[in-house]
Amino acid sequence: MLGDNGKAAKVTVDGTDFKTVEYQPFNPGRMSHKLRRPGLRYEVALSIARCYIVSINGPFLCGEWSDLRIARSHLHHLLGPREYYLADAGYRSGNGPAVQRNGLPVRRRGMFKKLMARHETINRRFKEFRILGTRFRHEEDKHGEVFRCIAVLVQIDIVRGNNIFNI
Repeated sequence: MLGDNGKAAKVTVDGTDFKTVEYQPFNPGRMSHKLRRPGLRYEVALSIARCYIVSINGPFLCGEWSDLRIARSHLHHLLGPREYYLADAGYRSGNGPAVQRNGLPVRRRGMFKKLMARHETINRRFKEFRILGTRFRHEEDKHGEVFRCIAVLVQIDIVRGNNIFNI
């Protein structure tokens, strides 16, 4: 998607939170405002052209890491000087490479909504696996490995064309 400023959007980006048990000792930085309980957050970037998972980043403690902070830690370094990404309001920043719906021309806002809806369906697929869809009750350091394994399975499903709507 090419913006009026000549920059090219290559990916859509969104953060997704997963429930965990309350590990000891108590850490308020684990609390997710989305889940209203302890959780871990990941950033997922999808290619606009093919809907492939092109980057994942995490896990991060939900209460300590905002979506924008996570993007600044990794994704911003992967983008070229004339590239940007499409994201929801959690990535609001005045001068970064994130573009929200209101930052696009009116004629492109419908496409933005479709792209972000497609992204949410991919986020939902992670949670269809019971180990991530319910409270993660295993050692916290294994969560990232489980998430990456499931990301590979979701990507295989995408490559096979299962239930992806084209835009």
